[in-house]
Amino acid sequence: MILKHKKVAIWDFDGTMADSEFIHLNAYQTVFNELLPHAKPIDPEYYYYQVASLGGGAAKLYEDYSPPCTFDEFKALKKKYYVHFTSAGAIKIFPEILQVLELQKALGMKVMIASNTPVETNRRVLQSNNIDPDIIDDFVGPSPDMPRKPAPDMFLKSLKTSGFDKSAAVIFEDTYIGVQAGLSAGIDTCYLISDHNKHIKLPEKTLNISRAELMALYK
Repeated sequence: MILKHKKVAIWDFDGTMADSEFIHLNAYQTVFNELLPHAKPIDPEYYYYQVASLGGGAAKLYEDYSPPCTFDEFKALKKKYYVHFTSAGAIKIFPEILQVLELQKALGMKVMIASNTPVETNRRVLQSNNIDPDIIDDFVGPSPDMPRKPAPDMFLKSLKTSGFDKSAAVIFEDTYIGVQAGLSAGIDTCYLISDHNKHIKLPEKTLNISRAELMALYK
């Protein structure tokens, strides 16, 4: 896989482009502080492995903690706190990734974001980092008619919007379910390694690479 020869970069957002997983953790913890004040705090190692890296998400926390509300109420309350934290500008774009985005645009690549996080949230995070959201050619997010990852639909929609075929595209992900979605879409997938996800065993078809190594490949 020669990244510089690709014409389309399709990015995940949380944990891949943005250093945001700790904000998700804080939002969930705030929900549990409200609903389950006597429960043990969420263990960060459990969160980053089971909830974030393996993609268990809200469903895993809801199952394990059994808060006194419906699942939809749980998700809505978490979203309220997450939006509050993101509005305060707490989430930063990884500096290496910002440089990669600039290098990709200089190469004439189309840059897309396909994320389980709502489009308006991702745009707001970019703006809070003084990044014009229009640097991104297209955003795809969750909707009633758009299955979430590990379904490949988000990536396939980004690809269709780009006007290129699968061989011209590359996906950047940081979770197991994201890699599953990329491979199911039939698109080359890069797995960005961090301290939180480096122990996850992935299919051999993925390119496992750190943010610093990725930046070096584009320079």
